[in-house]
Amino acid sequence: MRDGFTYDRKLPLEGYDHSRVIYVNHHQAHAASEFYASGFPEANIISLDGNGGSESGILGVWWGVNIEIIKAISNRGSWGLQYELITEKPGFRRHSCEGKVMGLAAYGTPDPNGLPFIKWDGDIPLIEPASCRNFINAIPARKKEDPITDYHKNLAATLQDSLERAVKRKAEYFYEETGIRRLCLAGCSALNCSMNGKLALISVHNSTSG
Repeated sequence: MRDGFTYDRKLPLEGYDHSRVIYVNHHQAHAASEFYASGFPEANIISLDGNGGSESGILGVWWGVNIEIIKAISNRGSWGLQYELITEKPGFRRHSCEGKVMGLAAYGTPDPNGLPFIKWDGDIPLIEPASCRNFINAIPARKKEDPITDYHKNLAATLQDSLERAVKRKAEYFYEETGIRRLCLAGCSALNCSMNGKLALISVHNSTSG
């Protein structure tokens, strides 16, 4: 919840002291839910959603009881939203069937260049909003009666591979900046188990070779 919104009018707060209601940033709430459940003394935090208040994600470091926000990801450059929108194109329901696209990705071959609207040359990969919108609008939508083709499988594979590469780079950036190996993931994008599996393999490799 964000300060300035009128959630207090919608919540069942009758009889409660309104001064005890605290409005917090969406992604900081996500981060807290992961960090405090982890038992870690400190950790890097990646929270990614379709959107969430003033941003669609954050990269932060939690030290003890304090979080330091390193980078914020805009709603226009949302990783979760582009996954949602591309989920619709093979005929699935957005904000519901992203897991089907993740599964479909295993049957396709990703484009080695990734999605064309991602800028890979900065500290962390970023989505270029206008290019993203143009790319998604140009994808032909599959009708329910039409078969799922190699085109849809490869699109899903490229989407999934791009997300995995992007979050891997974010995790590497964090380690380079903080030296902390512990990582907490939050937000709807963190439900992507294939991505989490790739991150776990990296963690195991680094621990073995470190």
